[in-house]
Amino acid sequence: MNPRTKDFPLHTELKLWGSPYSYFSLPISRLSLTWQDDQLIACSLDSQVNLERYQHIKTEGLFNLKPEICNSLSSDTFLPETDITIEATLKPDLLPLLAEQVTAIDQIAAYLLHLNQTQPDSPLFSTENWLACSVKQQQPTGEVGYRTLWSYISPAALAQPDASSSDEISEGLINFFKDWAEINLTATTQTAAAQALEGITGFLEQFADLDFDQLLDQTFDRFLDPAAEDSSAIARKLG
Repeated sequence: MNPRTKDFPLHTELKLWGSPYSYFSLPISRLSLTWQDDQLIACSLDSQVNLERYQHIKTEGLFNLKPEICNSLSSDTFLPETDITIEATLKPDLLPLLAEQVTAIDQIAAYLLHLNQTQPDSPLFSTENWLACSVKQQQPTGEVGYRTLWSYISPAALAQPDASSSDEISEGLINFFKDWAEINLTATTQTAAAQALEGITGFLEQFADLDFDQLLDQTFDRFLDPAAEDSSAIARKLG
């Protein structure tokens, strides 16, 4: 059975915490749940925050929002008068904490809100356990913002280290760097690409037990291989 996704519009706030247990309220506008064969496989949230709150999240690296995993969609800066939408997905190893407490997918939103009121120190509300996928703002000239590596790689692949997930991670890295190279083309060199890739794979080591030395070599070789169909154009542009 193909995966199914259902969105739940919300108009509420969740009490979240970073390290060391610094609580703050975050407005939530949407909960999205994906399941396959009656099994929950993804949970994501949309939050709309003002510029000050976003800058705090970015500076503190909350929701695993690290500079090395960001791909800018526009060079425009965020406007102070318009909310910024952050989409974040829950780490897959925590999904059982949601699924085992309810009997139907439609009950998860209510359970999550109730749990936040009664057990705000649950790991479900730690920003370390959520992965920011995109940060966007709608402006008069169009949408600006950026995607992160988490929108290219399924978190489930990080939770199930095997040959297939290694291939998926490698493919996600390649697609990420295709976009990254287009954005950073004027300043991009093979050395810069190699340094960026090493930083990303080093960051990913905390999420999966994979041979990242081999993964890095395979990904970078394919990324710069002119014979590879999905990377030849980028490879020719790199120094």
